Amino acid sequence: MNATKWSWIDNSPFDFNEWKKGEPQNITGLGCISVSINAGTWSSQDCFKKKPYVCDVTPKPTMPPFVKCPWGWAYYEPTGSCYGVNYTVPVGKLSWTAAEQYCEQYGAHLASVHSYDELSFLNS
Repeated sequence: MNATKWSWIDNSPFDFNEWKKGEPQNITGLGCISVSINAGTWSSQDCFKKKPYVCDVTPKPTMPPFVKCPWGWAYYEPTGSCYGVNYTVPVGKLSWTAAEQYCEQYGAHLASVHSYDELSFLNS
């Protein structure tokens, strides 16, 4: 994320947001977004602060056409993606960079969120 112009790691459009009142704080050092699990709202955060994270990967096609996500990951049909939330893997909270590196081990990236329904799914 870039604090002056917010963007997703996968270069998809930044076409949805759920900012907390008073956010984003476009202050130097607050270049990442964190989601409040309880409120479902976003705030700008220090990218080096360890936070929960979600990985997003396109599932591998199988025959017949079934969806196969990595173990412990959840498939979300509207996006056609599998999501791995950090509490389903043994790593725990990570900084933005470390979380992205972890996701890349699965051929994934940190999740980009494009709708309230998708945000609700990730919070469930």
